[in-house]
Amino acid sequence: RVNGGLLPTVSWADAMRVPRTLQAMERSDDPLRIYSDGVGRPSLPAFPDSFIEEKNLLLTEDANFYLVANFNAPAPVNLSDHELLEELVEQVPRARTAAIFSAFNTAYVTSPKELHYPGLTLVQQPRNVLEAYLYRVENLTPRAFVARQLQPVSGRQQAIDYLRDGGDPSVRVAVDAAGVPGDLPAEMAGRVAITTYRPEEVELAAHMETAGLVVLSDTYYPGWQAYVDGARVPIVRANYFVRGVYVRAGDRRLVFRYRPLSYRVGALLSFLTAGAMLLVMIRRMIRHRG
Repeated sequence: RVNGGLLPTVSWADAMRVPRTLQAMERSDDPLRIYSDGVGRPSLPAFPDSFIEEKNLLLTEDANFYLVANFNAPAPVNLSDHELLEELVEQVPRARTAAIFSAFNTAYVTSPKELHYPGLTLVQQPRNVLEAYLYRVENLTPRAFVARQLQPVSGRQQAIDYLRDGGDPSVRVAVDAAGVPGDLPAEMAGRVAITTYRPEEVELAAHMETAGLVVLSDTYYPGWQAYVDGARVPIVRANYFVRGVYVRAGDRRLVFRYRPLSYRVGALLSFLTAGAMLLVMIRRMIRHRG
């Protein structure tokens, strides 16, 4: 009650109403990926005005009530490089902005003001302060794809520089030069489809015409493990922010699972606890019989 004037309170009817801008977005089985910060957005004033301005952004409402998207990032689970990605989007020349969004499978961009960027098509204009300009990203790159070429880089800064100033990152993908297999062709070819998509497990079916790099545009983050045809393989940073796996030619089954250290430690402790309880039970049974 004390801070009621500062909080973006809404009626229950408004909270349950699907926003008009969300209705204008086309969705598939994959979580919709939207960018709602950075591009075209003015710098925020000091609190509490900044808080009031935040509530006027359309996707604050969407995120709170509808959970339709991965916002501002290639990530369904954890994003350690969020601020770095935002800085990149701010620095990219306007002519390249849409290509960056597309490479990270970002389908829509919202902004509190009108944008004039090549590759962003206006879908809807705001009718009130609770809405925003909505743009569709043209030539959207699929969430999972096969890189056509590789851009070897050394370290994070070279990768960021390439994304900012280089070629099309959905065609020529930046990877660590030290980890590139020596037998990859200059032009890679194949197709990939998502067969299962869950927050902590993603399964892909890849048909590789050549050996190459399969890219999943979800966050590169510690704790993820990858398997190709049941065998554990390393995950590489693709375009620095997302995951990639090198695979051989042929039909391949890829699985990404989120198994952080805390999960493995917890499983080990559970196993040891169960084992200790079993030993106690056995000892009691022996004593009882004796």
